[in-house]
Amino acid sequence: MSQVSAQKNNTMLIKWAINILIPLVILFMPTNETFTVGMKGFLVITVWAILSFIFETLPTTTTSICLMFGYAFFNVAPLATVLSSWAGSTPWMVFGSLVLVNVVQRTTLMRRIAYWLLIKTGGTYAGIIYALITLCVISNILVGSTLMLIAILTLAYGITQALELGKSKASAGIMMATAMCFLDAGNFIFTPNGFGVLMGICATITPLEISYLNFFIQNAVFVPLVYILGFIIIKIMKPEKSIDGKQYFIEQYKALPKITKEEKKLTGVLIGLLIYLFTITWHGYDMMYGFLIAAFILYFPGFKIGTPQDVAKADFGVLIFVTACMSIGSAASYVGIGPVFSSLVLPVLANAGSYAFIVITWVIIVAGNFLMTPGAEFAVFGPALTQICVDLGINPMPMLYAFYQGTNNLLFPYESTLVLIAFGYGNVHMSDFIKCWGMKMIVCAIYLCALGIPYWMLIGIL
Repeated sequence: MSQVSAQKNNTMLIKWAINILIPLVILFMPTNETFTVGMKGFLVITVWAILSFIFETLPTTTTSICLMFGYAFFNVAPLATVLSSWAGSTPWMVFGSLVLVNVVQRTTLMRRIAYWLLIKTGGTYAGIIYALITLCVISNILVGSTLMLIAILTLAYGITQALELGKSKASAGIMMATAMCFLDAGNFIFTPNGFGVLMGICATITPLEISYLNFFIQNAVFVPLVYILGFIIIKIMKPEKSIDGKQYFIEQYKALPKITKEEKKLTGVLIGLLIYLFTITWHGYDMMYGFLIAAFILYFPGFKIGTPQDVAKADFGVLIFVTACMSIGSAASYVGIGPVFSSLVLPVLANAGSYAFIVITWVIIVAGNFLMTPGAEFAVFGPALTQICVDLGINPMPMLYAFYQGTNNLLFPYESTLVLIAFGYGNVHMSDFIKCWGMKMIVCAIYLCALGIPYWMLIGIL
C-alpha cells in the first residue's frame, strides 16, 4: 500500500471515529423533563447524519435514507411524520427542475444565449464577466435549478482555456464571478432546490407561503449586488495581459447548428413556465405544478422534446437528500426541539430588535459554513430560528432571506459542493479564491445591513 493510500485510510478512520463517538456522547447524556428521550434520540441520529454529510464517510444518498428511516426505526418519530415531506411541493419542484436541466443541457439553447451575450459585451475581460453574470441570472430565471451552475462553469472554464489564461488571476476572476453570482442570483430569484428547500423545512414550524413574483419584489434590492461583485472582481483580479476574445466568440456562435424546432418549442415552454410562476397570485395554483407541467409537457404529442434518458439521468440523489433534510425539520417539530431551543435563546434575543436579529442570523450561518453544508444548516438552524421568529412575533421570511444569503458566503472551497466544483477545475490559486470570497463576504455583509434590511423594513415585511 502506498504512503498516500495509507494516509487516506488513516484520515477516513479518524472521520469514522468522530462520526461515531460524538453521537455516542449524546447517547449517554442524562435526560430530564426538558431534554426528553425523544430529543436525545433525535440528536443522536441527526448529529450522526450531519457528520456523515460533512466527512463523507458514506455516500450522501445512503446517509439520507438511513436518516429518514432511522427516526422511525428508533421510535423518534412516526414514519408517516418523517416521510410527510414527500407530500409537500418542494421535492416535486426539485424533480421537475432536474428534468428540465437535463433537457436544456442537451440542447444548444444556453450556449446560444452565452455566446450572444459575450459578443454583445465586447469579448473583453470585463465583458466576459458581465456576460457570464447575466447568463447566470437568465439561467436561474429560465430553469430555476442550481445544477445549471455546473453547465455554466464548464462554459466559463472553456473560455479560460480557449483564451490560454492558464492558472491566473484572470481565470480566477472568470470562474469565481460565475460561481458566486450564480448562487447570489438565488437571493432574488426563487429556486426550488435552493430557497425552496429552506422554506419547506421551516414550514414544519409555521405555515410559510411565497409566490415567485412576491419573492422577487421582496428581494429586488439585491439585483444590483451581483453586478457590484462582478465589478469588484474585475478590479481585484485584474488580468496580467489584455483580453480580446470577441472574434473567438463570433466564430463559436457561427459554428452552432441552426436552431431547431425542438429548441424553439423548449424556449416556448420555459417562457410559459415563467408566465405561470409570475401569475400565481392570480391563478392560485402551487409553483410545483408549473415545474411538473413544464417538465412533462415536453413528452406530449406536438412537443416530443424530452427523452426517457432525461428522466433517468435526473439526479435522484439530490431529490432524496433534499427530502431527508426536510425530514429533519419534521422530526424536530415532532419531538419539540424548536420550543426548547427558543426558550433558551429567546432571553438573549428578546431585546435585540428585529434588525439585530437578522444580522445575528446571517453571522451564525456564515460561521456555520466552516463546519456544515448549506443543507445541514437548513435542517439544524432553520426550524429553530423560525421558532424564535414566531415567539418574538417577527415575520420569518426576512430572517430566512438573510439565512439563505449567509449560506452562500464562504471562505474555503470545501464549504459548498458547487463552489468546490468551480475550484476543482484547477485554474484558480487558493490565495485568489480566498481573496475573492473574502471580498464577497465583506461586501454582502455591508450591503445587507445598509440596503437589504432597511428595504425589508421599508416595504413592511420586517
